Amino acid sequence: MYIVLTRPNYYTHLFTPPLGLGYLAAYLKKAGHKVRIIDGLNCGLSNQEIVHEAGVADLVGISCMSSYYPEVRDLVSSFKQKSMSVVIGGPHATALPDRTLADTKADYVIAGEGECTFLALAQALEGGSLPDTIPGLLTRTNTLEKREFI
Repeated sequence: MYIVLTRPNYYTHLFTPPLGLGYLAAYLKKAGHKVRIIDGLNCGLSNQEIVHEAGVADLVGISCMSSYYPEVRDLVSSFKQKSMSVVIGGPHATALPDRTLADTKADYVIAGEGECTFLALAQALEGGSLPDTIPGLLTRTNTLEKREFI
């Protein structure tokens, strides 16, 4: 599976490497997936340029912090116009997973650490199975409101 991991360009005075995306990419590559990181911030790319660079990815993962949530919503919309599957993770998605799923119209949201959850999602999509039972993953049919917790 060809997976693109990205973060949008946003206004900031801090330019740090996207370490979380790096950890996630290494984990997915070790499992045999082709992974590309497109850092919109450090490369100065617009959302349209990020989508163009992504090509025909099977799955797109977007890192989301609250400080650039509007840019993430726009980026999701751009990917959805190309009929691409999108999953959002990161601090904002973890704090507000149901709202993030509803507001952005993404296909999936990962709440919490993403490595195992993202890999399980990729495997489910490759195998043609529904990812609704993957721990830490919210889907359109399996939101926090619909889950039972012990």
